[in-house]
Amino acid sequence: MIKIRYSAVDGFSKRKSFKSLKGARKYAIEMLGKYPSFGSYYAVSDDGVGKIEVISGVKLRDLFGDEGGNPDPVIDELEAAYEEELRAEEAREREQIKAEAAEYDKVLRSYRMAGCSCSEQQLNLVGCDCLASRNI
Repeated sequence: MIKIRYSAVDGFSKRKSFKSLKGARKYAIEMLGKYPSFGSYYAVSDDGVGKIEVISGVKLRDLFGDEGGNPDPVIDELEAAYEEELRAEEAREREQIKAEAAEYDKVLRSYRMAGCSCSEQQLNLVGCDCLASRNI
């Protein structure tokens, strides 16, 4: 089952389901024309009025087949590699943010050791400096 969503700039939006690629392709070409422009996850008519998004069942470029654009396996591979690199970069950034947060947490958290007599202000400014922290 192929599910697609059509939306227009005037606010009109409609979801449709198709049993075959042929029916979905015919509808998409009726709504956007033979040569739409492709975004990352949608296709837009040349006049910019209509947009189609594939919800499930088929790739966007396969929906237009030979009628729209030039599906190129090299481009598909490059897009897949680019998306994989983006996911890896996002994962690295998340890990870096978590590491920074852990460092800030160490700096900003007031540590009170057992038997500590320091005030909250001292704990927040310089940390514990009483006899409890000196192992005496």
